[in-house]
Amino acid sequence: MAEGGIEHSMSDTESVPRHSSLYSDHSWNYVEKTSVEVCNIMTHLGYGEEIRRRRILKFRETDSIVNSKVYHNLITTAGS
Repeated sequence: MAEGGIEHSMSDTESVPRHSSLYSDHSWNYVEKTSVEVCNIMTHLGYGEEIRRRRILKFRETDSIVNSKVYHNLITTAGS
């Protein structure tokens, strides 16, 4: 098939023909490199696994301290 043509097969989740150049080996390589770069940026911004784990521990510690001082309410930090 020529570069940039329409591929008439459908993936399991798609209901319209997909553009074949979006799924070429070159494009997958680009997508993979972009994904790695986004992961690196997110880690630097504080969304890496180690940083999230530390943040969770600190929130639990803070909740514990606050709950020891507050008698009528239970505080639990939640988030994604």
